[in-house]
Amino acid sequence: MAYLESLVENAQGAVERALMVVGELVTHMERKEHGDLGATRHVEGTLYAAHNLLGDLAPLILENVEEDEEDEEEEEG
Repeated sequence: MAYLESLVENAQGAVERALMVVGELVTHMERKEHGDLGATRHVEGTLYAAHNLLGDLAPLILENVEEDEEDEEEEEG
């Protein structure tokens, strides 16, 4: 269980760090007025969606793992 919790937290942290990097890139591109800002904004939107999805799914994933562990304990006992 702790391992899965760690994986979920690491995934959320990675997406958050990627969001910060893309946000800095968007700010830089807006100031310099060069590069494909539309594509970068698309990446930013995709990362926000991934972040929100992880936030929504994490509790469900962890709840299912807890239930599976309880079921296994009942079968063994």
